[in-house]
Amino acid sequence: MMIFGGIFIITGFISMVFSYKHVLNMLLSLEFLMVGLMMLFFFWVNLGSSELVFIFYYIVFMVGEGVLGLGMLVSLVRWNGSDFFLSFSSINY
Repeated sequence: MMIFGGIFIITGFISMVFSYKHVLNMLLSLEFLMVGLMMLFFFWVNLGSSELVFIFYYIVFMVGEGVLGLGMLVSLVRWNGSDFFLSFSSINY
């Protein structure tokens, strides 16, 4: 379980570095990172026989972060027409 969490984190970070052109790809790789961190956190909590309520707090944080990211993506696409970073301009006509 710990190895899978580490692999998820590494692949999520690599995909975030190499897929910076689209906002949706960055959000998906960020969620992949969060799932890997949840796996490591779950392993750490089970190893120490600690409270499982902290995992629920983390899951609530993950859901809130995902909803906020998708809301920003929807407003970005409605305002700009796409989520392609190179089409952004600071000069609005």
